[in-house]
Amino acid sequence: MSDLNVIIAADIFGTSPEFKALCQQISLAEVGSAATNYHVVSPYQTQPDNFLSEKHAYQYFTEHVGVEAYSEKLLSIIEASYGPKLLIGFSVGGSAIWRLTPKLASSGVISTICFYSSQIRHMTEIETTVPCQLVLPNSEEHFSVNELKAKMQNKQQVNVEQCCYQHGFLNKLSNNYNQSGATQYIRNIQKFITKANLLL
Repeated sequence: MSDLNVIIAADIFGTSPEFKALCQQISLAEVGSAATNYHVVSPYQTQPDNFLSEKHAYQYFTEHVGVEAYSEKLLSIIEASYGPKLLIGFSVGGSAIWRLTPKLASSGVISTICFYSSQIRHMTEIETTVPCQLVLPNSEEHFSVNELKAKMQNKQQVNVEQCCYQHGFLNKLSNNYNQSGATQYIRNIQKFITKANLLL
């Protein structure tokens, strides 16, 4: 039996201490008979010093990485991991995962979950080859979440959920961090991992 690989793609803040703490909580999921390996992926080669603000972090990501390059980095990690894989992405991490979904079935990925991945709105033509759960925020400043939801919810293998929290609610560095929302969805992610593990 192959180990389950859980690959977690960070948002624009990268693998900050706060994000590592979130991943640590996620990794407390109950597992079945298969062992579970966790891989935490940052968009950055070197973790930048503390960002001054969310705007600064977004600007840094846009100038130094971008969704396309982040996707390529993720794909190399996915392909280098032996055995079944679950992908979890936050913000740009989820957008990078979504960009790869046409290739994921052939790379051993069994399922994905993407949180508040707003760049997906520029890639709605993509058809996924694996089950993908999209957790959309309550609203976004720059586009209509309802319109994105309408475009995505009829796609095969895509499950769309619009939650009552805002973009970034799982990250303590975000202005929109919400403790009760984070607690609820960390539990949901743990169930997602446990369910996949029990099926192996």
